[in-house]
Amino acid sequence: MDLGKTGFGDRINRLLTQNADKAGESLNTYARRAIITRLVSELERESSPEVAAVLADARSFEAENIELTDPDTYLPGQSSGPTHLLIDDVDRVAAARATGMLGSPRDEQFDKLARMTLRAMGAQGASISFVDDRTQFVKASVGTTGTAAQPQTVAVERSACRLVVETGETLVAPDIRDSALLRDHADATTSDLIAYMGAPIKTEAGFTVGVLDVWDYRPRKWTAGHVKTLEDIAWLVRERIRR
Repeated sequence: MDLGKTGFGDRINRLLTQNADKAGESLNTYARRAIITRLVSELERESSPEVAAVLADARSFEAENIELTDPDTYLPGQSSGPTHLLIDDVDRVAAARATGMLGSPRDEQFDKLARMTLRAMGAQGASISFVDDRTQFVKASVGTTGTAAQPQTVAVERSACRLVVETGETLVAPDIRDSALLRDHADATTSDLIAYMGAPIKTEAGFTVGVLDVWDYRPRKWTAGHVKTLEDIAWLVRERIRR
């Protein structure tokens, strides 16, 4: 994390660094734990029954005390991860398959992360997918009911996830009808999908092996905060894969 870009003063930056050191964590890990803690705090203000399950999920991650790695760290010799790779790049495909996620059974931990994403984004759908050169394996998918769907495999040809995989960057579309990139991929997830955002799930070597995405059936003004939160939860997904 570049403290010069946080907008905080020197005193707060020093306190952040000192407290991260006291916790025995990197600054990135310390900051991301703070995001989860804030999410729990904000959800607690809501009393609706449907929030309870999501709140429990968020609390479980807050209390798990997982030692998270620095999301900006790659293999020795790499200052940044590989980006803009073709979907069938041999090394990327090998990395995707090495996760063991493709074709794997349903896992409540991934369902939790999908539910957290749905609630944090205030979206109508969220999913976690892993992608090789031919298929998109939807590991977890939830809708507005909060009920997770069974894992499924779909063709990657017209998948919006393909675009995230090939660019290695978060894709933000307030209205895919106005997006030259996404117009032809609208029916990949659902025929009436309007708003979409997908964040890459990357390995430590920087290969994009999956996508955490959210969508809506109406135009959405995705904010910088939405993007940051989605990317942070995508990072938590990566940590889950590593365990």
